[in-house]
Amino acid sequence: MFQKTTKFKAIIKGFFGVGLFLVIMSFFIPGIVWAINTLLTGYSVSSALPRNIDHSALCTTPCKTVTVSGGRTYFIPTLSCREWQDFRDHKPADVTVTDCATPACSAFTTCGQTCSYRGKNYRTVVIGSQCWFKDDLKTREFPDTSAITQWNYGVPVASWYDRFGCTGTTNNCPDSDLFYQSLAALPADGWLDNPTATGKQGSCPGGWRVPSEADMDTFETAVSSCLYGGGFSYVYTASCLNTSYGFNATAYGMRSGSSGTNFYTGDHAFYLMSNYTISGNKKVYSFADVSFNGSTIGLSNTDISGFSVRCIKSIGGGGSAL
Repeated sequence: MFQKTTKFKAIIKGFFGVGLFLVIMSFFIPGIVWAINTLLTGYSVSSALPRNIDHSALCTTPCKTVTVSGGRTYFIPTLSCREWQDFRDHKPADVTVTDCATPACSAFTTCGQTCSYRGKNYRTVVIGSQCWFKDDLKTREFPDTSAITQWNYGVPVASWYDRFGCTGTTNNCPDSDLFYQSLAALPADGWLDNPTATGKQGSCPGGWRVPSEADMDTFETAVSSCLYGGGFSYVYTASCLNTSYGFNATAYGMRSGSSGTNFYTGDHAFYLMSNYTISGNKKVYSFADVSFNGSTIGLSNTDISGFSVRCIKSIGGGGSAL
């Protein structure tokens, strides 16, 4: 009896295994086209119409180019990461899947896809009516390709700080671990998007900018449930912002401009904004605080301190770029 039961279970298990495979394969039987070509519905692909499929906003897989060598048309399911993975695991012999050539970040970037700037890739995310980088800025060049230099601490200069204390040259410090002084993120000569823009392009790519207070006001309307303490301006709860809106903040803290010491690592992420007020002979820049430990921090010397930078797509006031 035990042997018969075990055999029966094996048959059932085998049946469902084959059944699952057939269900998976049925999504891309040649000649059947159900897609309307979005991530939520799937894509039709043929030799005449290859597709770049970028599911990196939700899945760990980078953008892939799908091409067909024969005369068939296939439907590719992408509603979930599992469906997209199943297609790549069981793709037909005349289908090729390769890494995308990542397009440059620009005013024409489709929000939700990955773009490239100065040799680094950036994911993008829709939050409310705005399009944001989902990754911190990590360039060592201004938009005119001149170098942003490394600096340890002190007077306000156009420089970047390494987050983890790298003291080597600009070529051997980690690419992704940069803080920026205000003059590095927002150069003195401006690089304004246009004379009426609410924020400055700064060291962001063309078509993008360092967010202003007006941008953050629009952002706060979209993520109002994530405001710290129910009402602090420009202070957000990390778990809410990251989980509910995909902002992807990391608690890198900031670097003191007076001592060169990193503070609040593991507890806060601070993002520089383009607005400032004058206090004595200093520019006091606004910043956003993403709190990981349920507290909020007041900072001084924001003109010479090092902060993370996020870019927002620039179309109209308030960063409405969709």
